[in-house]
Amino acid sequence: MTALPNGWAKARLRDLGDPIKGSLQPSEHETFELYSVPSFADGSPEVLPGAAIGSHKRPVQPHDLLVCKINPRINRVWVVGAKTAHEQLASPEWLVLRSPVPAIASMLRYQLSAPEFRRWIERGVHGVTGSHTRAKDDHILDFVARVPPLAEQERIVAAIEEAFSKLDAGEAGLRTVRQLLKRMRDSILTAAVTGRLVPQDPTDTPAPKLLADLETESIEPPDGETTPDGWAWALLGSVTAIGGGIQKQPKRKPVRNSLPFLRVANVGRGRLDLSEVHEIEVFDGELDRYGLLDGDLLVVEGNGSPDQIGRSALWRAEIDPCVHQNHLIRVRPSAALMPSYLELYWNSPSAAQRVQAVASSTSGLHTLSTGKLKSLPVAIAPPEEQARIVAEVERQMSFVEACEHAVNAGLARSAALRRSVLKAAFEGRLVPQDPADEPASVLLDRVRAERAAQPTAKRRARRTA
Repeated sequence: MTALPNGWAKARLRDLGDPIKGSLQPSEHETFELYSVPSFADGSPEVLPGAAIGSHKRPVQPHDLLVCKINPRINRVWVVGAKTAHEQLASPEWLVLRSPVPAIASMLRYQLSAPEFRRWIERGVHGVTGSHTRAKDDHILDFVARVPPLAEQERIVAAIEEAFSKLDAGEAGLRTVRQLLKRMRDSILTAAVTGRLVPQDPTDTPAPKLLADLETESIEPPDGETTPDGWAWALLGSVTAIGGGIQKQPKRKPVRNSLPFLRVANVGRGRLDLSEVHEIEVFDGELDRYGLLDGDLLVVEGNGSPDQIGRSALWRAEIDPCVHQNHLIRVRPSAALMPSYLELYWNSPSAAQRVQAVASSTSGLHTLSTGKLKSLPVAIAPPEEQARIVAEVERQMSFVEACEHAVNAGLARSAALRRSVLKAAFEGRLVPQDPADEPASVLLDRVRAERAAQPTAKRRARRTA
């Protein structure tokens, strides 16, 4: 940070206000305005009956500053809004700071949203890992803030909000484009697996003949599904070899006869992450049974979220030989299916819906089985048309991916601009200084005097009637 501009001062957060403790058990029969950590992303608090809140919360009031203490949300800073018809509460995961000069909260909200404060708070987190780590109140309160004169604070906040409103509008447009591109992806895949993406060629080998030559039985199309002449439907289990993986766990120490071993963590949606591949001891016959071949589709057996169930990636023999764990289901296509066609079919909206429909749920964990996969229907195009479909999907998806890259770059630039605005704001470069402004030192004296004049009261937990 640069030197302080004229008229500015420095102060620890604990010198700008009082941390508010106390708690309240919401009455089941009243409605409350709740500032929860998740609702921060929506930009407004939740309005909930006490029965839906349940646990103790912290009473707050307008202009209270809320600083999130938990990872990975420690850069969330909020100011309690104007009084409404409902009592205002906050999650205890917030540190609540109340200043005798309410306008200070608006300035601090933006200063504590800057990277400098995030770096500070990350140095003071304690706990196990990830979402279990929390920053202690004392560490947060020791952060040294840069305090402009009060009149300049108002100009700074107004300039930040004007800049951010323009960035908000731009980001909203980019996110709309992102949603449109997702729909375009879905439309491309839907057209691909229903025979509407590329023209049919009467000289192509009909899929029914292909299946008959492979001694594979066709099935009737699922209800509501239509495909062109020359296409056929079959059960996935009749046109692929579906199998599980090795059930034992990889050894931590090097062992003899070890091979690379793919896990659920290696399989994303449409991609493989081979940055960390474990090894496992392989015994007689296990490589033949569980070894992967070029063109195998790897499907994740289970996931806590139904919209993630069955995510898959195509194995292209990046590591050879290689085996896989039992939580990955291997789908090996026969001559009836091009591996790339199977992959795009699997990721089409209709196939994804069928996968979700057959996934079972136990205690919130959605799982697949080899038997369920074998019973799924698959639309089979003539082999020549499959090749044309794959080529056209790749061509169109390359355009979509280029657009997505541009959207992501635009969002990254917007985030960088936000950081630049905040940096300029608290280095005194965003708005002009006015020598007629009351110095920040006078403001700090007033804060100290008003805090000293406040009576100290014991704060106890209470329950609403």
